[in-house]
Amino acid sequence: MPRNDAVRDAGRWDPTLAVVMLAAMTIHAIGFHVAMRRGRPVLAAAFALPTRKDIDARLVGGAFTFGVGWGLAGLCPGPAITSLATGDAGAFLFVAAMLVGMVAGRRAGAALRYANDVIRQPARAREASVASCE
Repeated sequence: MPRNDAVRDAGRWDPTLAVVMLAAMTIHAIGFHVAMRRGRPVLAAAFALPTRKDIDARLVGGAFTFGVGWGLAGLCPGPAITSLATGDAGAFLFVAAMLVGMVAGRRAGAALRYANDVIRQPARAREASVASCE
């Protein structure tokens, strides 16, 4: 499996990864600025930009999981999928684990939403009964 030695080499710091990220952020910033000046996208009626600005537990948990996976495997999802073309068993294992994690995360989220609704339901019922007595 490919290794990210720029991150894993504890003996000395190699700025290669930082340079790659800085270059990517610069290119993105320029492209974003140019795209926003157009007024609308080329192949759509309007831009679909995120509207949420808050940081919640789901965002932090996802970022943490992504970072741990990247740190342990040296891959993030996009390059992991392209690494499948190499036929490396480690890449297949990583992608399989990633897919299992995605399904498990989706199911855990649904279970938590269900549990939250069940916990809140009796409180809503009590509020409704109190309101009907007034």
